[in-house]
Amino acid sequence: MHKKINIFIIIILLITLTGCIPTKTKLVGQVNMNDDLVNSASIIQETSEGRILVGSTYYSIDKAVIGTTSGEKITATDLQSGSLISLKTTGEIKTSFPGQGEATRVILYDDKRSQDISKAVRYILEYQPMGKIISPSIQKITDDELIIHFFERTPNGKKYEAALNLKNKDLKVIEIKNEFAEKLKEDQEKALKNKKDFMYTGYITKVLPNGFRINRVDFTFDKSINFKNQKGESLQLENFQVGDYVTAYHSHTSTETFPFKGTLYQLEQLMNNSPSTNWVKSLTESGQFIEPVIMDNWQEQDGTKTVKIIDIKKNKKILYIVNYNHKTGKQTVKEIPNK
Repeated sequence: MHKKINIFIIIILLITLTGCIPTKTKLVGQVNMNDDLVNSASIIQETSEGRILVGSTYYSIDKAVIGTTSGEKITATDLQSGSLISLKTTGEIKTSFPGQGEATRVILYDDKRSQDISKAVRYILEYQPMGKIISPSIQKITDDELIIHFFERTPNGKKYEAALNLKNKDLKVIEIKNEFAEKLKEDQEKALKNKKDFMYTGYITKVLPNGFRINRVDFTFDKSINFKNQKGESLQLENFQVGDYVTAYHSHTSTETFPFKGTLYQLEQLMNNSPSTNWVKSLTESGQFIEPVIMDNWQEQDGTKTVKIIDIKKNKKILYIVNYNHKTGKQTVKEIPNK
């Protein structure tokens, strides 16, 4: 009898003590979701026809698989500024600003917590007072606060931290240290010491006896030249061809003759064996131009690539504006005075 009473008393005490422990309003699942969003989610900053701006790159989503984390099928119209996504790409990014890439998979976080944070991100993007920005990323999420970082929309621009109070929508934005810009400055200083004084990006349009013509510069290989790809992997001279899009690390160029002259210390392959490679190669082989020199090149928002050309074997007073749409394969040529 006494044993039964003792057991009963113990049970009552356990129930009482358990009831005295204060309960937390923060659920473990919600905390885990916060961490997952900080570590894994990317922010869509802008959407336009057939592409999204994520980080510092516009990604084409025409061929991408689009869905949600719950397995629901959606379309590109369901993606908007502030949306939190898991993104997979081809890995190739063209070196414009912003960059140009292609997405293979876009998965929208569609649980309630993610949707709430997405609205908060959208609020920051809309009301931050710093003007044009780029590369927003989530840094911290709590029950009360969302912190994201972003950059001024210029190469190596200022870096900012935005803190939004999720309860009362109080938004504070401050400038913070831009580690990337400082590292880039250090790298540039090191490059100067290594004679890699300048960087020049363009298309290879001619193979020279000991070098390449890249846009408007005839580069001669330094005896210590090295070749690589964007991943930093070593390449051989044979891996490069007319039409490749490259970055040349070189000394000061001489402008006494045209094309200009320079010494090449390192060549980085950005893109090869692409429609653009074949197109630029065709400019030098089609017969339409005798010896074209690319003065400038850029990419329009609709995917059209444009180069400005002088044919040094023809009239140098004429510039040719050549547009190429990689989707349709169509090319147009317009002559303008060379001022």
